[in-house]
Amino acid sequence: MGFLISVRINYRICPFKNHVNTHQFNKISDAVENFVPNDIGELNLWTKSNIIGIDNLDEERVFFDEMKIEFVFVNGDTLTNDIEFDVVVYSEVYFTEAGRHDDDYDSCTNWFRLNCTATINGGLSNFTIHSVEPYDKKKNRFERKLSDALVPIISSDDYEYEAQQFLNLYFPDALIVPQMIDPRLIAEKLGLTIVYKEITEDMSVFGKIFFHDTVVDGELIKAKTILVDDRIALVRRLGALNNTILHECFHWHKHRLAFELVRLYNPVLSKIDTTIEEFSEINETSMSPTDWMELQARSVTPKILMLPNSHNLN
Repeated sequence: MGFLISVRINYRICPFKNHVNTHQFNKISDAVENFVPNDIGELNLWTKSNIIGIDNLDEERVFFDEMKIEFVFVNGDTLTNDIEFDVVVYSEVYFTEAGRHDDDYDSCTNWFRLNCTATINGGLSNFTIHSVEPYDKKKNRFERKLSDALVPIISSDDYEYEAQQFLNLYFPDALIVPQMIDPRLIAEKLGLTIVYKEITEDMSVFGKIFFHDTVVDGELIKAKTILVDDRIALVRRLGALNNTILHECFHWHKHRLAFELVRLYNPVLSKIDTTIEEFSEINETSMSPTDWMELQARSVTPKILMLPNSHNLN
Protein backbone atom coordinates (compact mmCIF):
# COMPACT_ATOMS: atom_id res chain seq x y z
CA MET A 1 0.00 0.00 0.00
CA GLY A 2 1.34 3.45 -0.89
CA PHE A 3 0.20 7.04 -1.00
CA LEU A 4 -1.25 8.96 -3.92
CA ILE A 5 -1.36 12.75 -3.89
CA SER A 6 -4.60 13.24 -5.76
CA VAL A 7 -6.67 15.96 -7.35
CA ARG A 8 -10.21 16.44 -6.14
CA ILE A 9 -12.38 18.04 -8.81
CA ASN A 10 -16.04 17.15 -9.11
CA TYR A 11 -17.30 17.86 -12.61
CA ARG A 12 -18.74 16.35 -15.73
CA ILE A 13 -16.08 15.83 -18.37
CA CYS A 14 -17.17 17.18 -21.76
CA PRO A 15 -14.80 16.23 -24.59
CA PHE A 16 -13.27 19.07 -26.57
CA LYS A 17 -14.50 17.47 -29.79
CA ASN A 18 -18.08 17.78 -28.57
CA HIS A 19 -17.61 21.46 -27.82
CA VAL A 20 -16.13 22.11 -31.26
CA ASN A 21 -18.92 20.16 -32.90
CA THR A 22 -21.62 22.04 -30.97
CA HIS A 23 -20.26 25.56 -31.41
CA GLN A 24 -18.13 25.57 -34.57
CA PHE A 25 -19.70 22.98 -36.86
CA ASN A 26 -21.19 25.52 -39.29
CA LYS A 27 -17.85 27.25 -39.85
CA ILE A 28 -16.14 23.90 -40.32
CA SER A 29 -18.73 22.57 -42.76
CA ASP A 30 -18.65 25.84 -44.74
CA ALA A 31 -14.86 25.62 -45.02
CA VAL A 32 -15.04 22.06 -46.36
CA GLU A 33 -17.83 22.91 -48.79
CA ASN A 34 -15.80 25.82 -50.14
CA PHE A 35 -12.71 23.65 -50.56
CA VAL A 36 -11.99 22.29 -54.01
CA PRO A 37 -8.24 21.88 -54.63
CA ASN A 38 -6.52 23.09 -57.77
CA ASP A 39 -6.10 19.45 -58.76
CA ILE A 40 -9.45 17.71 -58.27
CA GLY A 41 -7.51 14.43 -58.16
CA GLU A 42 -6.29 15.36 -54.69
CA LEU A 43 -9.73 14.51 -53.36
CA ASN A 44 -9.17 10.83 -54.18
CA LEU A 45 -12.70 10.39 -55.47
CA TRP A 46 -13.91 7.12 -56.90
CA THR A 47 -17.03 6.23 -58.82
CA LYS A 48 -19.57 3.60 -57.83
CA SER A 49 -20.82 3.21 -61.38
CA ASN A 50 -19.50 3.19 -64.91
CA ILE A 51 -21.56 6.25 -65.84
CA ILE A 52 -19.19 8.95 -64.53
CA GLY A 53 -15.79 9.45 -66.15
CA ILE A 54 -13.64 9.89 -63.03
CA ASP A 55 -10.79 11.46 -65.02
CA ASN A 56 -13.06 14.13 -66.47
CA LEU A 57 -14.90 15.60 -63.47
CA ASP A 58 -16.75 18.91 -63.52
CA GLU A 59 -15.00 20.94 -60.80
CA GLU A 60 -17.89 23.40 -60.73
CA ARG A 61 -20.35 20.66 -59.76
CA VAL A 62 -18.68 19.09 -56.71
CA PHE A 63 -20.58 19.38 -53.43
CA PHE A 64 -20.59 17.87 -49.95
CA ASP A 65 -23.25 16.44 -47.65
CA GLU A 66 -23.71 14.32 -44.49
CA MET A 67 -20.63 15.83 -42.90
CA LYS A 68 -19.42 14.66 -39.48
CA ILE A 69 -16.52 15.62 -37.20
CA GLU A 70 -14.71 12.39 -36.43
CA PHE A 71 -11.50 13.47 -34.63
CA VAL A 72 -9.94 16.56 -33.08
CA PHE A 73 -6.18 16.43 -32.50
CA VAL A 74 -4.84 19.17 -30.19
CA ASN A 75 -1.21 20.28 -30.25
CA GLY A 76 0.33 19.74 -26.81
CA ASP A 77 3.19 22.18 -27.37
CA THR A 78 1.60 25.26 -25.83
CA LEU A 79 2.20 27.17 -22.62
CA THR A 80 -0.70 29.59 -23.04
CA ASN A 81 -4.45 29.44 -23.51
CA ASP A 82 -3.95 29.73 -27.27
CA ILE A 83 -4.29 26.30 -28.84
CA GLU A 84 -3.75 24.77 -32.27
CA PHE A 85 -5.76 21.77 -33.35
CA ASP A 86 -6.68 19.72 -36.39
CA VAL A 87 -10.32 18.86 -37.00
CA VAL A 88 -10.81 15.72 -39.08
CA VAL A 89 -14.18 15.40 -40.80
CA TYR A 90 -15.66 13.02 -43.29
CA SER A 91 -18.32 13.88 -45.82
CA GLU A 92 -20.22 12.37 -48.70
CA VAL A 93 -18.86 14.03 -51.85
CA TYR A 94 -21.13 14.29 -54.90
CA PHE A 95 -19.71 14.88 -58.37
CA THR A 96 -20.48 14.54 -62.07
CA GLU A 97 -18.62 14.40 -65.34
CA ALA A 98 -17.70 17.57 -67.24
CA GLY A 99 -19.89 18.17 -70.27
CA ARG A 100 -22.90 16.27 -68.94
CA HIS A 101 -26.14 18.22 -68.85
CA ASP A 102 -28.22 15.88 -66.72
CA ASP A 103 -28.46 15.27 -62.98
CA ASP A 104 -26.58 11.96 -63.03
CA TYR A 105 -24.28 12.31 -59.99
CA ASP A 106 -22.06 9.80 -58.28
CA SER A 107 -20.72 10.02 -54.72
CA CYS A 108 -18.16 8.65 -52.30
CA THR A 109 -17.01 9.27 -48.74
CA ASN A 110 -13.99 11.53 -48.30
CA TRP A 111 -11.92 12.77 -45.35
CA PHE A 112 -10.57 16.27 -44.69
CA ARG A 113 -8.23 17.88 -42.19
CA LEU A 114 -8.79 21.48 -41.06
CA ASN A 115 -5.97 23.22 -39.21
CA CYS A 116 -7.45 25.60 -36.62
CA THR A 117 -6.48 27.88 -33.74
CA ALA A 118 -8.50 29.36 -30.88
CA THR A 119 -8.21 30.74 -27.38
CA ILE A 120 -9.87 28.90 -24.52
CA ASN A 121 -10.61 31.19 -21.60
CA GLY A 122 -14.19 31.17 -20.40
CA GLY A 123 -15.16 30.17 -23.94
CA LEU A 124 -13.63 29.19 -27.24
CA SER A 125 -12.81 32.55 -28.81
CA ASN A 126 -10.79 33.69 -31.84
CA PHE A 127 -11.66 30.45 -33.63
CA THR A 128 -9.84 30.50 -36.98
CA ILE A 129 -9.56 27.92 -39.75
CA HIS A 130 -6.18 28.28 -41.44
CA SER A 131 -6.24 25.51 -44.01
CA VAL A 132 -8.25 22.62 -45.42
CA GLU A 133 -6.68 19.60 -47.07
CA PRO A 134 -7.44 15.95 -47.79
CA TYR A 135 -6.77 13.93 -44.67
CA ASP A 136 -3.84 11.54 -44.64
CA LYS A 137 -3.96 9.41 -41.49
CA LYS A 138 -0.26 8.63 -41.86
CA LYS A 139 0.59 12.32 -41.56
CA ASN A 140 0.98 13.20 -37.87
CA ARG A 141 1.23 16.97 -37.61
CA PHE A 142 1.76 17.21 -33.82
CA GLU A 143 4.59 15.48 -32.00
CA ARG A 144 2.88 15.92 -28.62
CA LYS A 145 -0.88 15.94 -28.21
CA LEU A 146 -3.56 16.70 -25.67
CA SER A 147 -6.37 14.28 -24.99
CA ASP A 148 -9.98 15.09 -25.80
CA ALA A 149 -10.21 16.43 -22.22
CA LEU A 150 -7.21 18.68 -23.01
CA VAL A 151 -4.96 16.71 -20.67
CA PRO A 152 -1.40 16.19 -21.97
CA ILE A 153 -0.72 12.70 -23.27
CA ILE A 154 2.46 11.78 -21.41
CA SER A 155 3.82 8.25 -21.32
CA SER A 156 5.93 6.99 -18.43
CA ASP A 157 8.94 7.09 -20.76
CA ASP A 158 8.43 10.86 -21.07
CA TYR A 159 8.43 11.73 -17.37
CA GLU A 160 12.11 12.62 -17.25
CA TYR A 161 11.80 14.60 -20.49
CA GLU A 162 8.90 16.59 -18.97
CA ALA A 163 10.93 17.21 -15.82
CA GLN A 164 13.86 18.49 -17.86
CA GLN A 165 11.62 20.74 -19.97
CA PHE A 166 10.08 22.13 -16.79
CA LEU A 167 13.48 22.99 -15.36
CA ASN A 168 14.64 24.45 -18.69
CA LEU A 169 11.78 26.93 -18.42
CA TYR A 170 11.66 27.75 -14.74
CA PHE A 171 14.95 26.74 -13.06
CA PRO A 172 17.60 26.27 -15.78
CA ASP A 173 20.56 26.85 -13.46
CA ALA A 174 19.91 23.47 -11.85
CA LEU A 175 20.71 21.80 -15.17
CA ILE A 176 24.11 23.52 -15.22
CA VAL A 177 25.22 23.60 -11.57
CA PRO A 178 23.93 20.88 -9.20
CA GLN A 179 21.84 22.56 -6.51
CA MET A 180 18.68 22.24 -4.46
CA ILE A 181 15.52 22.93 -6.43
CA ASP A 182 13.67 25.80 -4.76
CA PRO A 183 9.95 25.49 -5.63
CA ARG A 184 9.31 28.99 -4.25
CA LEU A 185 11.50 30.51 -6.96
CA ILE A 186 9.72 28.39 -9.57
CA ALA A 187 6.34 29.58 -8.29
CA GLU A 188 7.56 33.16 -8.50
CA LYS A 189 8.72 32.70 -12.09
CA LEU A 190 5.30 31.25 -12.95
CA GLY A 191 3.68 34.32 -11.40
CA LEU A 192 2.12 32.25 -8.61
CA THR A 193 1.68 33.47 -5.04
CA ILE A 194 2.14 31.02 -2.16
CA VAL A 195 -0.05 31.44 0.91
CA TYR A 196 0.58 29.25 3.96
CA LYS A 197 -2.50 28.45 6.01
CA GLU A 198 -4.42 25.59 7.55
CA ILE A 199 -6.74 24.26 4.84
CA THR A 200 -8.49 21.45 6.70
CA GLU A 201 -8.35 20.58 10.38
CA ASP A 202 -7.40 16.97 9.70
CA MET A 203 -4.76 18.01 7.13
CA SER A 204 -6.46 15.88 4.48
CA VAL A 205 -5.76 18.62 1.92
CA PHE A 206 -2.10 19.53 1.50
CA GLY A 207 -2.48 22.26 -1.10
CA LYS A 208 -4.74 24.04 -3.57
CA ILE A 209 -4.06 25.86 -6.81
CA PHE A 210 -6.56 28.55 -7.81
CA PHE A 211 -6.99 29.19 -11.52
CA HIS A 212 -9.56 31.96 -11.09
CA ASP A 213 -10.60 34.44 -8.42
CA THR A 214 -12.99 32.95 -5.91
CA VAL A 215 -14.33 33.62 -2.42
CA VAL A 216 -13.55 31.03 0.27
CA ASP A 217 -15.14 31.48 3.71
CA GLY A 218 -15.74 35.14 2.95
CA GLU A 219 -12.16 35.72 1.82
CA LEU A 220 -11.23 36.57 -1.77
CA ILE A 221 -8.57 34.24 -3.12
CA LYS A 222 -6.97 35.61 -6.26
CA ALA A 223 -6.20 33.56 -9.35
CA LYS A 224 -2.67 32.12 -9.48
CA THR A 225 -2.65 31.50 -5.71
CA ILE A 226 -1.26 28.34 -4.14
CA LEU A 227 -2.57 27.54 -0.68
CA VAL A 228 -0.26 25.22 1.26
CA ASP A 229 -0.75 23.75 4.71
CA ASP A 230 2.75 24.20 6.11
CA ARG A 231 2.05 21.75 8.95
CA ILE A 232 3.05 19.03 6.51
CA ALA A 233 6.68 20.11 7.04
CA LEU A 234 6.33 19.03 10.67
CA VAL A 235 4.42 15.83 9.96
CA ARG A 236 6.20 14.72 6.76
CA ARG A 237 9.33 16.89 6.78
CA LEU A 238 10.36 19.80 4.57
CA GLY A 239 10.62 17.64 1.45
CA ALA A 240 6.86 17.01 1.50
CA LEU A 241 6.22 20.76 1.72
CA ASN A 242 8.48 21.47 -1.25
CA ASN A 243 6.94 18.61 -3.20
CA THR A 244 3.44 20.00 -2.58
CA ILE A 245 4.40 23.47 -3.85
CA LEU A 246 6.08 22.03 -6.92
CA HIS A 247 3.13 19.70 -7.46
CA GLU A 248 0.78 22.69 -7.67
CA CYS A 249 3.22 24.51 -9.97
CA PHE A 250 3.16 21.54 -12.34
CA HIS A 251 -0.65 21.61 -12.40
CA TRP A 252 -0.50 25.27 -13.45
CA HIS A 253 2.16 24.50 -16.06
CA LYS A 254 0.42 21.53 -17.68
CA HIS A 255 -3.25 21.38 -16.76
CA ARG A 256 -4.72 24.87 -17.18
CA LEU A 257 -6.32 24.00 -20.51
CA ALA A 258 -8.09 20.95 -19.09
CA PHE A 259 -9.36 23.14 -16.29
CA GLU A 260 -10.55 25.82 -18.73
CA LEU A 261 -12.43 23.20 -20.76
CA VAL A 262 -14.27 22.11 -17.63
CA ARG A 263 -15.13 25.74 -16.83
CA LEU A 264 -16.96 26.04 -20.13
CA TYR A 265 -19.62 23.87 -18.50
CA ASN A 266 -19.05 24.73 -14.83
CA PRO A 267 -18.03 28.42 -14.61
CA VAL A 268 -17.91 28.45 -10.80
CA LEU A 269 -15.04 25.97 -10.70
CA SER A 270 -11.91 27.78 -9.57
CA LYS A 271 -9.37 25.43 -8.02
CA ILE A 272 -7.71 22.04 -7.77
CA ASP A 273 -7.28 20.46 -4.33
CA THR A 274 -4.32 18.19 -3.62
CA THR A 275 -5.07 15.53 -1.02
CA ILE A 276 -3.51 12.34 0.20
CA GLU A 277 -5.16 9.01 -0.47
CA GLU A 278 -4.09 5.41 -0.28
CA PHE A 279 -3.84 3.35 -3.42
CA SER A 280 -2.76 -0.17 -4.28
CA GLU A 281 -2.42 -0.04 -8.04
CA ILE A 282 -3.11 2.13 -11.08
CA ASN A 283 -5.64 0.84 -13.60
CA GLU A 284 -5.05 2.87 -16.75
CA THR A 285 -8.11 1.48 -18.53
CA SER A 286 -10.50 3.03 -16.01
CA MET A 287 -8.66 6.27 -15.27
CA SER A 288 -10.51 9.56 -15.68
CA PRO A 289 -8.91 12.76 -17.06
CA THR A 290 -8.60 13.91 -13.44
CA ASP A 291 -6.71 10.72 -12.60
CA TRP A 292 -4.34 11.28 -15.51
CA MET A 293 -3.61 14.85 -14.41
CA GLU A 294 -2.80 13.67 -10.94
CA LEU A 295 -0.69 10.75 -12.09
CA GLN A 296 1.37 13.13 -14.24
CA ALA A 297 1.95 15.63 -11.43
CA ARG A 298 2.71 12.87 -8.94
CA SER A 299 5.15 11.15 -11.31
CA VAL A 300 6.98 14.14 -12.80
CA THR A 301 7.36 16.28 -9.66
CA PRO A 302 9.86 13.96 -7.91
CA LYS A 303 11.90 13.76 -11.11
CA ILE A 304 12.08 17.54 -11.23
CA LEU A 305 13.51 17.48 -7.71
CA MET A 306 15.93 14.64 -8.41
CA LEU A 307 17.21 14.92 -11.96
CA PRO A 308 20.65 13.27 -12.22
CA ASN A 309 22.50 16.57 -12.60
CA SER A 310 20.66 18.28 -9.74
CA HIS A 311 20.61 17.43 -6.05
CA ASN A 312 17.67 17.25 -3.70
CA LEU A 313 19.23 18.36 -0.41
CA ASN A 314 16.08 18.10 1.70
